[in-house]
Amino acid sequence: MEATRAADRHFDEIYRAHRADLFRLGVLICGDRARSEDAVAEVFAKVLPRWRAGTVLERPQMYLRRALVNELTGGFRRQAVERRVAARQWGDDRGRPQIDIEIAEHDRMAAALATLPTVQRAVLVLRYYADLSEAEIASLLDVPQGTVKSRASRALARLRELLDEEDEERVDA
Repeated sequence: MEATRAADRHFDEIYRAHRADLFRLGVLICGDRARSEDAVAEVFAKVLPRWRAGTVLERPQMYLRRALVNELTGGFRRQAVERRVAARQWGDDRGRPQIDIEIAEHDRMAAALATLPTVQRAVLVLRYYADLSEAEIASLLDVPQGTVKSRASRALARLRELLDEEDEERVDA
């Protein structure tokens, strides 16, 4: 019984240390704060029994990231729903006041990211936001490193296309 309490106290520390980072990571991957919050809660709920059993003691942050990515990217139907919700939420920002150029660029990038397939978005977020290496991302997503490279390459190419199209539309307007 005491071992379980000690494990729970340590798990509480892990929760406090990683919850906020996982939430931000989830928002960037799925584009929805509520969905990210739900996914993070679900991940911690699913990981707790494994934690108590002692199977998640090594590198808990990587384990939690992988569980979050799996939670957010699981199932093709759910991915399609997430993209539709994100598109409605992020929209095209018409009528929104321009606070400054940095915020405008942030919104522009967020909207472009929202159009990418979830797996490509996850690779970019893990690489450029979470600052993981290609090898770490491959391990986290349980795919070959070459798959990470090709997804990142395709995602970056698509982002360039989207942002270039938007630039052309601004010039034409």
